[in-house]
Amino acid sequence: MSDSKDSAVGGVEGEVGKSSGASIMEGGKRQAADGDAGIQDRETRKKVKVDYNEEKVATGTGKAGAGKKEGEGSDDDIKEVKSEVDSKDDLLGLPVEPTGLEGAAFQSRVPFDKMTQVEAACFPDLVTPVASQKLFLQLRNRILQLWLENPRQQLVAGDCLGRLAQPWDSDKQLVTRVHAFLERHGYINFGLYKRVGPPPPVKGKVVVIGAGIAGLAAAQQLKSFGMEVVVVEARDRVGGRIATF
Repeated sequence: MSDSKDSAVGGVEGEVGKSSGASIMEGGKRQAADGDAGIQDRETRKKVKVDYNEEKVATGTGKAGAGKKEGEGSDDDIKEVKSEVDSKDDLLGLPVEPTGLEGAAFQSRVPFDKMTQVEAACFPDLVTPVASQKLFLQLRNRILQLWLENPRQQLVAGDCLGRLAQPWDSDKQLVTRVHAFLERHGYINFGLYKRVGPPPPVKGKVVVIGAGIAGLAAAQQLKSFGMEVVVVEARDRVGGRIATF
């Protein structure tokens, strides 16, 4: 009896062991399958393909062009973007400074192709017709160009008449007027330069308060206009807030 009972118990335990082993193996397979599915989901989420082709987005042909031609790379490949560089920009994409007559007007901070309000007020007879205004702009820009070619030497009206090309030197009176306007408003003959003409006669006396950089520049410019200038400074040095010595 005991042997039969032991064999029965052993058979039951064997069946239980087989069933438990099978369940453990099935659970492991399910876990492995779940793990593989999770990895695939993560990889799918990581590799989200985005179509950066603006033409396809605009025309709505993204789905139609899903089939790629042979030899084309995948969406993950890095593609070189070719952009057209404007001829007016340099290699860094910065605007190139204009040259010639346009550059002369640009450096003098005046518009190249139109008169300023001050110019229109000083030359009302040249505002209309348009041809006379264009003549003024040509003379103004050319005189500015002559000054910028050598800003260390005074540019006098006679020198302008001798260096201007034809036909811009035909109207001597207008050239003299434009030169006087540019000199009076500080577009030419300013700063440190060598005088080639005689000093102008004394016309008056001016007192400049403060020997700072602005006061000294104003005093020198007024002196070039023929004014007797006296500079008053409270400190024992010149330069104001700028100590350059």
